Amino acid sequence: MGGAGGGESGQGECGTATVLDFLFAIGDTGLREVALDRGILTRAIRARRVEWLRHVLERMLERGISRSDVFSTLVDGEEIEDYPDDKPIPSALFLHWIGNQPLHVVAALDLANEFAFIITAYRPDLDHFEPDFKTRRKR
Repeated sequence: MGGAGGGESGQGECGTATVLDFLFAIGDTGLREVALDRGILTRAIRARRVEWLRHVLERMLERGISRSDVFSTLVDGEEIEDYPDDKPIPSALFLHWIGNQPLHVVAALDLANEFAFIITAYRPDLDHFEPDFKTRRKR
């Protein structure tokens, strides 16, 4: 994940965390490596049991991406890549179309506590993805 900052960790829709806060908060749960459970993720999102990493909030501001677009992507979008071996908890990449623009969101899910962590959000480009914005280009 990236470097850590000195921010506060909070809970709910307005909660923010640094990468270190994220790792310390969930690194001790003893979770097995399993695929991200979409139903639990949707429940966490709808209940606003969400932690926003400071990095993602900074990037969203720079990129003009709203929290509601991120929530919409996670609830209504398509899971296009699954990362069940991510540490300390599984994550996945989601695609959703906001108007006529594709949006990618990576989120992790603490299954034991039904809590979502928003890792990053960005608009994919054709340099890195095929025109369907689901398939990575071969390098």
